[in-house]
Amino acid sequence: ESISQGVEIDGRWRITERFTLGAAAAYLDAYYDDFSGATCTIPQTTDPANNPGCLRPDGTNIGDGESGGQDLTDETLLFAPQWSATLNARYAMPLSEYLLLVASVDINYEDTFYSALDLDPSTQHDDATIINARIALSSMDRDWSVALIGKNLTDEKTYVWNNDVPITDSNSYFGLPQRPRSIAVQARY
Repeated sequence: ESISQGVEIDGRWRITERFTLGAAAAYLDAYYDDFSGATCTIPQTTDPANNPGCLRPDGTNIGDGESGGQDLTDETLLFAPQWSATLNARYAMPLSEYLLLVASVDINYEDTFYSALDLDPSTQHDDATIINARIALSSMDRDWSVALIGKNLTDEKTYVWNNDVPITDSNSYFGLPQRPRSIAVQARY
């Protein structure tokens, strides 16, 4: 059983005819209301004396070679950063009666979160701020455009998923990285 509650605010302000500013922020309080018997972490099962928390049914810590479960009641849910926010700006400038130049930037922040069900501390994702930008030249009627796009411009190292290597009891972990800094040219007709 789990509970998710929070608040989100989102706004856009057209400062001038050419310049628009947008922002969004979210606070999330998402936790397990009842999750006894959750899967134990690999360190809890392979070295229970130094990694307590994997419990027998009577609530005592397991010993070597025993199995059990953790009580994750009141702990955070997976993929549930407490804070996230976005700030974006867009500037559109006519170059002539036929051409339009549009530049935009967005800054995206995400707080720490877990991607492994057992909430193993080694699988926690660090908080991250990603900056993207785009500059495009297009026809006024937007029938065509050519753009230069930069994603993750500060080359922040982030992961889609972190977890332990299953079945091996090896205390090994893997992560699926998100794309590093990338620059692309985009054309549309």
